[in-house]
Amino acid sequence: MIPLNIWNIYLKTLYESPNSRATILNSPIEDDIFSLEDIEFGVKDLANGKSKDIEGYQVEILKMGGSVLIPHIHKLFNLAMTQGFPKPWILSLIVPILKSGDKIIPSNYRTIMISLIIDKLYRFTLETKISLWLEIPGKIAKDQDEFKRHHSTIDHLVTLKIIAEECHNNNTGLF
Repeated sequence: MIPLNIWNIYLKTLYESPNSRATILNSPIEDDIFSLEDIEFGVKDLANGKSKDIEGYQVEILKMGGSVLIPHIHKLFNLAMTQGFPKPWILSLIVPILKSGDKIIPSNYRTIMISLIIDKLYRFTLETKISLWLEIPGKIAKDQDEFKRHHSTIDHLVTLKIIAEECHNNNTGLF
């Protein structure tokens, strides 16, 4: 078994960044960032049947609460944008899962992070808003697919791999 202090050192080097304690710029926000529709969409889109969060709740509780909870979540999310995030939202339970090899070497494990469902909903809703904003013409370069919905860097890598294979098979240069 790996001692707790070894896990602590290993996970800090893995997950703590020099900017992790940076503060949010305190610029005034006049209107709500999130609409009620944003929250409704987020709640509806979260997948059912997933594991419990760090407090033992599942997504289904947000869906059952629907029309009663959504106005409160709406207010909470917009407050978080202007006043900062509640501390529990930034805490996660790190669960190590052995990949292979010696059980006493921390790097032989992959980790999953379990956080609060409300945090998951917040991150999903914010990512959706940013993605939709980036789709407005002129907000991002045409070929910058990493941040667009239904696109990824993988698309470009697959294309490059196919081109490289064709060049190899035809004995032609790539460039």
